[in-house]
Amino acid sequence: MGMKYRFSDLVFICAEAEKNVNYFIRLKTGVEYKAMNKFYIRGGCATQPVEYSFGCGYKFSSFQLDLGCAYLQRLGWSPHFSLSYQFQKEE
Repeated sequence: MGMKYRFSDLVFICAEAEKNVNYFIRLKTGVEYKAMNKFYIRGGCATQPVEYSFGCGYKFSSFQLDLGCAYLQRLGWSPHFSLSYQFQKEE
């Protein structure tokens, strides 16, 4: 179960509750800030196991590049990136 709340065109927060039959409920939160026209900064955290993450993204015309890093209790720091393409423009 999750939700998202947009404060303005620049900032939104999201929250999620996840339940696996073998574990306690895991809570996740995140925030995204539009720092410039096409540049985004993101951060988040989760419980049980504790996880912290942060990153940034840039939207080109139809492409989006995202870079991030997460800290997991069992694994340590894990960098990640994604490159995505949107076939249709948002209206």
